[in-house]
Amino acid sequence: MTNKFLTALLAIAAALGGCTAPKASGKLAAYYDTRGMPTATITANASGLPAGTRFFGFLDVDGDDGSGKGGSDDDAGLAKAYGEFRLSRNIAYSIGPAVEHDREFLKREGVTRPAFSTSHR
Repeated sequence: MTNKFLTALLAIAAALGGCTAPKASGKLAAYYDTRGMPTATITANASGLPAGTRFFGFLDVDGDDGSGKGGSDDDAGLAKAYGEFRLSRNIAYSIGPAVEHDREFLKREGVTRPAFSTSHR
């Protein structure tokens, strides 16, 4: 998903939700280590969403090193695909409620949990 597409999507959500224009950013990083394992990481964050919420998420995708110990039962070539996604809102003194979803995508289910979040500006 490109940064322009994500910004447009969040702008539509802001217009429908009656909030200020959201600010969104994202980053893609990749590397190939000495074990012969390619890894890619996608991060995204957005603020100014409806109800004053903020979003942060990342997705790590590790490739299989060819040893047959990749951790998946299929031939997708993935050793691991893991993500964390958080929606939060500051209430007072940069502290507020949050909900987070963590998931290793090669497994059947993830974990969603409520939390408290803090941000430092």
